[in-house]
Amino acid sequence: MRRTCYLFAALLVLLLAAPAGAKSFWGPLSPVEREALIDLYEATDGENWINNEGWLGPPGTECDWHGVSCGCFTEGACPAVYQIDLEQNNLRGYLPRSIRRFRQLQVLNLAINRLQGEVPGELGKLLRLRELELGVNRFTGEIPPELGRLTRLRYLSLGFNDLHGPLPAELAGLKSVQLLFLSDNRLSGELPHWVGEWTALSTLGLDRNELSGSIPAELFELKDLNELSLTENHFTGRLPANIGKPELHIVHLEGNRLSGPIPESVLDLDFLSYINVSWNAFYPTSPEVEQFFMDRGGLLGWLQTQTLAPENLVVVATSSSTVRLTWEPAFPGPGLLNERGGYLVYMKAAASDRFRLIKTVPGKESSAASVNGLKPGSLYTFRVRTFSKPHAENENIVRSELSSSVAVTLPSAPSVEGRLP
Repeated sequence: MRRTCYLFAALLVLLLAAPAGAKSFWGPLSPVEREALIDLYEATDGENWINNEGWLGPPGTECDWHGVSCGCFTEGACPAVYQIDLEQNNLRGYLPRSIRRFRQLQVLNLAINRLQGEVPGELGKLLRLRELELGVNRFTGEIPPELGRLTRLRYLSLGFNDLHGPLPAELAGLKSVQLLFLSDNRLSGELPHWVGEWTALSTLGLDRNELSGSIPAELFELKDLNELSLTENHFTGRLPANIGKPELHIVHLEGNRLSGPIPESVLDLDFLSYINVSWNAFYPTSPEVEQFFMDRGGLLGWLQTQTLAPENLVVVATSSSTVRLTWEPAFPGPGLLNERGGYLVYMKAAASDRFRLIKTVPGKESSAASVNGLKPGSLYTFRVRTFSKPHAENENIVRSELSSSVAVTLPSAPSVEGRLP
């Protein structure tokens, strides 16, 4: 490896010393790599690139073509392409499968163009690749599992495309990845537990996808994780108790369906400068946690963006077959930032082992409901939760945790005495 670095440095000095207007320092590329470059040009409408200077020039000029960088390595041909950088250059069309022929390629940056079609699995054969930037294009299909072979990859950006489907399990093989951006696609499924294999990860962006399920605790075992963005997905469940372990600086969790108490361990996030959990169903476990979020969230009323369970539930039998429930909304009146929604009433009979939804009460200003048709003399248990309808800040229906349960035994039906005629 040291010999490779010395050789490359010496060649770079000679290149810089060449007089202006001199013939390219580099000799011709191998016919295989030259042909692959021409394939890329033709497949992506090279004639209409913003800058196509030098492209399709005679053999020996390839390393001077705009966006192409070459080097010499102890293994393979000399020179060989080690970087292709055509960011924001009006590339249109499909990425050719001959891209696999650049065996020394370390950087491929085709971001901010109009490329379409599937991301070719042949990219998984570029085993020396360290940076792969294909964001802000029009790629469709699923993320190719072959990318998991890129064990040297440090930077992967596929954001702002139209990719769908789950994260392939093969991506667990990205042992060196430090920055991973997959935001603004249609990725679905759960965030898998094998994300804990990304031990070098410092930044993870999965905003505005269709991911669901809980946030795996393994994510917060990544000691180098600095920035986490999971905004506007469909994540549910509670925050893992170990959220305070990594050296997180920035956290975005807004616009999901997360709920429950915020773990006290967040107070251990000494390096945290910003956190946003708006438009979920969280509640703080202490005044210290509430203040911690106010200080680092830039939103004074962050708690009023949450969908919180109603308080002080009371259930009274009004007849032998009817009960009336009353409660206090968590934020009555104008204090609630999202007033669209209502309440869900759950009931469990004495012989049942589970609550079932029996009534929807529209309007968050509501504070009461009646339940009829119950069996006289029976025991019933009730719970209520708040729900918020989709709105501009969150496309999800968000449900709070259930209120405390309240049980009531209905009076027996009055007996009817018969009379002799």
